[in-house]
Amino acid sequence: MAGFCGRFKEALLGLFFLVFFALVIVFSKDIKVLIISSVDAKFWPRIVGIFGCIVSLVHLIQGLISGMDGRKAQAAEGVEITVASSSPEGKMTLGLIFLFVLGINIIGFLPMAIIYLFLQLAVLKPKEERNYVKIAAVAVIFSTIVWAAFRYGFNMMLPSGVLWRLF
Repeated sequence: MAGFCGRFKEALLGLFFLVFFALVIVFSKDIKVLIISSVDAKFWPRIVGIFGCIVSLVHLIQGLISGMDGRKAQAAEGVEITVASSSPEGKMTLGLIFLFVLGINIIGFLPMAIIYLFLQLAVLKPKEERNYVKIAAVAVIFSTIVWAAFRYGFNMMLPSGVLWRLF
């Protein structure tokens, strides 16, 4: 069994996420909608679920093909592929996502998105290429565009946060 799981690890992961995203689509049908519109609370979970299913299906097929060939998960010229979450940048990214989710209801979407994006870009950029002014500008501009798209384009309110409402 260990040999099977080792050879088909990528396919099993693809299958797991295919089931997960299918459940996202199924459970999104139970979301209560207060305002009837073309883009409502059910829309984005379905979009995420559909794209997740597509990516998971591709991953499942690739895992099955590579598992049947008996190939190991290696990159060109024998260099092993490392899992992103095992690298320091991967661990910091997971931590930043966790902090973003925790802080969005306290601070609000826009300030938290700016903070998250600034820190995430700083983590991903090599130290010698970091320009904090450019990173801050990108974080502010991109977060503001996303906020405005949801607020005015889709007419959907994003969390304003407890601290933001105090002002």
